[in-house]
Amino acid sequence: MKTYFHHLYHADKKLFIIISLFSLGTGVMTILGDQVTPFYIWGMFSEPIPVRETYSKIQLEADGKPLEFYDLQAPNRHLLYGGVHFYKKIKDNKNTHPTRTFFRQKLGVHYNKVQPILENITCDSSDFEAAEEWIQRYLSYSISKDVKEWRAIHQEIRFNENNRPEVVSTQTILP
Repeated sequence: MKTYFHHLYHADKKLFIIISLFSLGTGVMTILGDQVTPFYIWGMFSEPIPVRETYSKIQLEADGKPLEFYDLQAPNRHLLYGGVHFYKKIKDNKNTHPTRTFFRQKLGVHYNKVQPILENITCDSSDFEAAEEWIQRYLSYSISKDVKEWRAIHQEIRFNENNRPEVVSTQTILP
């Protein structure tokens, strides 16, 4: 029986070498205990979700009126709420893109080798003003109304003894 690798070897030797080295490297790194691809991180799929004391929620307001989550179509909602959520992640990470922090921790002294690339493909606090303008324009487009004032609020919510949500804290994050 001829395997995939057998056919690949005869069809394209360069690709065979690349895929073989990748497979071997992934296997070795997994055996050594370093999970290199998300496909093999089984723990993220098999562990129960812990019950938390509080939950985070982003609330958007346009011209003083709160927008309900389902007031927006799914793609628009995803871009707006996702953008605001990521803006908050950058602010909470000392105005640094989380990807930069991840690589700095993983690479240590070798971070400076990838730093110029990361600075070109990630955003930081210098992009905040442009992000705020984009969010306002996209919010206007999404609700088909010219929005003069808007804000994004981060709320911490908990469930009381009657399983009703209660706002524990509120913080304006944008603009």
